[in-house]
Amino acid sequence: MANEAQIRRIMENAMGLAPNALDNALGAGQTLADRIQTAGMGGIVGMPTFSGKEDEDINDWIRQFEIAFTVSGRPEGNVGGGVCRQNKANVAITCLRGVALQWYNEEKEKVAANLVNWCDHNEDRNLKRRLIDRFTRNDVQRRKMLELTRIKQRTNESVEEYTRRFRSILRVATRGHALDDLYQVNYFIQGLDAMLGYHVRRNNPTNLNDAVNEAKREEEAKDELLMKTTGLDMKRVGQEKNMEEILKEETNEYKGMNPIAKELQKKKLKVRNGMS
Repeated sequence: MANEAQIRRIMENAMGLAPNALDNALGAGQTLADRIQTAGMGGIVGMPTFSGKEDEDINDWIRQFEIAFTVSGRPEGNVGGGVCRQNKANVAITCLRGVALQWYNEEKEKVAANLVNWCDHNEDRNLKRRLIDRFTRNDVQRRKMLELTRIKQRTNESVEEYTRRFRSILRVATRGHALDDLYQVNYFIQGLDAMLGYHVRRNNPTNLNDAVNEAKREEEAKDELLMKTTGLDMKRVGQEKNMEEILKEETNEYKGMNPIAKELQKKKLKVRNGMS
């Protein structure tokens, strides 16, 4: 049975930590488990995970992982003249989940010596390159491109939320193949609420950022107009219920009332929604 010192060495190797990193004296009330959690500025805690789902971008994950690894202060474990990083590959493996982890296990069963380094070399031993090759698939990109051409802003979905969905799909659909600004703008506008899209297109934005900013301005103007004409706080309406439901309730509430009663009811509605 392994003693405490041997357990420390095993944990250091598994986590990609420097030798003897877990040997310092424990603080008052601190356990070895606590030390493992905090070793290397957080250890594995905080490392981004990758599951291999279609809406995940392998290149985005690699960038996030490499930043987190650098911040953790771990030694990279140079192999072959300092080009490949063995420790970085070991830590990356602990971040794999779902389909990605299944793929890794299947590949290791085929050839145990593969997927042990982290570099840009195009070879079977290089985990980074093989992950990019495996999870940058043409069929996925085609499906995402089709999704991009059909995306629609949902009921009560803000421009910001819609933009977040649009950019997520765009990243996967265009991995390694930049899409011309003209098409990005067209797909974005075509998916907007019809009235918003009309106003944004009329201003002829030249790139996606301009189109997004224009859509947000139009959304703010529309909300301000509706608030002035209906007395409703549109941000609260978006959080609580569909605008169509609000207007229907308001219409039914006034049905059959004489003009004076209607005006009194409108004032009550304004007070209820925090209007003076």
